[in-house]
Amino acid sequence: MNRKEDPWRQYLVVNWQSEGPLAPLLRVEFSSEALQGRLAELLNYPPKWFDVLRPAVWPPSLEKKDGDADRALPLRITIPLAFESLERTRDFHCAFERYRANNREDRTLVSVAANSAIYAADYCCPHDVSGVLMGKRKHALSLIKLDELHGSLSEQELLDIDGHDVNVVLIDEGIDENCVPPGQRGYGWPITNAPYLPWKTPPWHARHSTMMIHNILSIAPKARVFDMPLIQRPKYGDVGKFIDAAHAVFEFAFADIKNWKATGKYPGPWILVNAWAPFDLRREFPKGDYSNNALNQFNLLMNDIISYDIDVVFCAGNCGEFCPDGRCGPNDIGPGRSILGAASHPRVISVGAVRVDGMWIGYSSQGPGQSNLSTDKPDVCAPSGFAEDHDRFASNIGTSAACGVTAGVVAALRTKWGPGTVHPDNMRAYLRSTAHSRPVPLSNRQFGAGILDIKTAYEKLRLDHP
Repeated sequence: MNRKEDPWRQYLVVNWQSEGPLAPLLRVEFSSEALQGRLAELLNYPPKWFDVLRPAVWPPSLEKKDGDADRALPLRITIPLAFESLERTRDFHCAFERYRANNREDRTLVSVAANSAIYAADYCCPHDVSGVLMGKRKHALSLIKLDELHGSLSEQELLDIDGHDVNVVLIDEGIDENCVPPGQRGYGWPITNAPYLPWKTPPWHARHSTMMIHNILSIAPKARVFDMPLIQRPKYGDVGKFIDAAHAVFEFAFADIKNWKATGKYPGPWILVNAWAPFDLRREFPKGDYSNNALNQFNLLMNDIISYDIDVVFCAGNCGEFCPDGRCGPNDIGPGRSILGAASHPRVISVGAVRVDGMWIGYSSQGPGQSNLSTDKPDVCAPSGFAEDHDRFASNIGTSAACGVTAGVVAALRTKWGPGTVHPDNMRAYLRSTAHSRPVPLSNRQFGAGILDIKTAYEKLRLDHP
């Protein structure tokens, strides 16, 4: 394939355990050339027009090792593809659909989808004085009324919201093991080509995940944490991760979680925490395929995960109209254009950002959400833009920070009210209905239902489910 320009990226979703002409190549060591040749033959599509790239997860690498007897393998994996032009990408879609129409008995090839780049949603706006850090962690936790809740509870009641036996999966750049007490470290999923193994990310590479861990454990200090080091922080000019990698490792994790819930290895509720987002959709093809498509395979997977009693929290993104991240595409900024894909899914908890005084932050992506997903986004806002209590230089920024705070609130509440009592759809509804009012008369495009309020949420849950 011609590599003179940045390629157009897609990915295949394949059912690797099905029988079909491609299946034998999915059960041996990965070979780009073999897969490329076989796909070209099956689809009657010239092999010189595309490349098969190395997947984030590959079936032989998933084979169980000693101590993995309770592990499960996913049914589906993803195969990233690269094309030299939009025209070649369109031609591949046509060839794929022709093959599917003429070979309905082949269940191996599931779909071909747009493959947008994804990045951690940390950000500040240094050219705007309102974008500097304001307040400390204690002020952020006060905004969500955690101090008021703690002051109203007995010692035993505090133990009921400390996060014990709640499983929090952090999809991020990898966790520095020193940030989580040994007894609270769960499993870690290895990612192909990731610079570090799970739980082995050094402190200087784990700043974003360290911020997320602090935000979660400051509210649910006994939560059990799982490491999914998906989001690579690229150097200038490098390419980060794409949706195909997220899809692959989510399939992997979902299979494991279902198995662990059945065996009881990791008891308790599960929460998936996503402080990442796509920023630039100029090369999304077909348009809206991920960003505004309820039938996209990744968005369908979110639906399956939540239906399995797992809470999913996403940051809204950092492409608000007044101070957008420099990575935001020119058409992906502001109201109705910046809360995209899974962050706009009707069943996930989508979180925007406010300062510790409740003022909306201008980089926080704005609703309404996407028309084919949910326009009623974000769901709530949570604090961001604050320093640690004892380190003014340790910053918590972006809708990432707000996402971590919200995940901590969900983990705390889940300690007392599991999904068998309060389904994830209902937990999201409780957070929305108990959010406290906005300090200024802005529309719900910025704030969603309002600012997260753990005290009122706890009281309403206790009233409805004593």
